[in-house]
Amino acid sequence: MIEGSSDSSSFTFFAISDFGNPTNELKQVAEAMHKYAQDNQTPSVILGLGDNFYPYGVSSPEDSLFQEVWSDIFLQVSKSSSF
Repeated sequence: MIEGSSDSSSFTFFAISDFGNPTNELKQVAEAMHKYAQDNQTPSVILGLGDNFYPYGVSSPEDSLFQEVWSDIFLQVSKSSSF
């Protein structure tokens, strides 16, 4: 999590990589991101930096791996909030 600020505004973004396996540790990362956003500032953007879907990537947003590794973990944590 990186924050940058100027005189009149701030910009927060999350950067995450190597989240290709849906593990309990990955769920803990998602929960920590969500808690930070609730307690501090919702990020303007979340960057997925690479090695995100093992072993061969995804073919489309409808790919089941996209659902299992990204949506089911990162979006489920925040389903009931604005993050």
